[in-house]
Amino acid sequence: MRINRNGTRVKSRRVAGWLRGVGVGMGMGMGVGVGVALGAMSAPSTAHAAPLQCPAAESPAPDSGLAVMPGVLGYTMQSAVNGQRYRIWIHRPSATVQAPPGGFPVLYVLDGNATFVLAAQAARLQERVTGGLIVVGVDAPGNALFDLPSRYRDLTSLAPPDAWGVPRGKDGAPLKTGGADAFREVLVDEVPAVVDACAHADRQRTTLFGHSLAGYFVLHTMFTHPDSFGRYIAASPSIWWNDRAVLKDLLSFGSDTKKSLHLMVGGSEQTLADTATAARVERVTHAAMNDNVQAMYARLKQTHGNDVDVSLDVFSGANHVSYLPAALSEAVTEAAAQH
Repeated sequence: MRINRNGTRVKSRRVAGWLRGVGVGMGMGMGVGVGVALGAMSAPSTAHAAPLQCPAAESPAPDSGLAVMPGVLGYTMQSAVNGQRYRIWIHRPSATVQAPPGGFPVLYVLDGNATFVLAAQAARLQERVTGGLIVVGVDAPGNALFDLPSRYRDLTSLAPPDAWGVPRGKDGAPLKTGGADAFREVLVDEVPAVVDACAHADRQRTTLFGHSLAGYFVLHTMFTHPDSFGRYIAASPSIWWNDRAVLKDLLSFGSDTKKSLHLMVGGSEQTLADTATAARVERVTHAAMNDNVQAMYARLKQTHGNDVDVSLDVFSGANHVSYLPAALSEAVTEAAAQH
């Protein structure tokens, strides 16, 4: 790792690549098993007044060839906030780890189908060093790594149907957008009740992690409701969304307590191959992932130094997704150490 003059940390490709290799191995070996085994679990809607009961872990059939990590529970809930169904995974620390008086810190990872197994396995690997950490993954039901309709519904502020980057569904109509604020309420008001029923969690030590469009959601949440979580990690955030609407959110940002924001981005996200199609060139150029993240970092350092402790890591040689396992590993370390 080297540190540029502007304070940006640049991860070497050798280190980031090693972490990526470890993470991908874990994800390929266990991700499908967790998704399928826990997908069958269900529990009453959180709209019920009765206290939630922690769901019992369900194991796959012995001959299924699927593996479920120890300490992982699954829960399917229907939100009373937006009426949508969500799959929630909960990784709990080992029984041998003594909980702090206030409970274990909690890391919430969005796009759980793609991120939870990586984060939970990182928490298991680091447990002897960092101490216990609860990892909570949240996603739409189903086995797609990234469920586009739910992502654009839940992770975005409202955008015109013809805005750049709004995809179309199977029926040819633009996907619905604008549910970010309602989804934030789900994460803050409903999901913690599920976690509390299953683990000794410290609601004052929470970290929110999101990548790409979920990274945009992290920024939107921090700028508009900064006290929703204690720490924020935005990896390759889609700052481009709706003509960089998140910059308008930043205008009203302020917090009574100083917040922590860790920005991350792949160093080669704007690198184009000689064979890149015109559509690819246009998308990469318009999204400007590296440029936008660097500009956001500089702006926060300059204008909001009293409100936020911001850092930026650039993963040298990494594309938009190749550094995700390494990013989640760092997120685990930070979330576990949060005071």
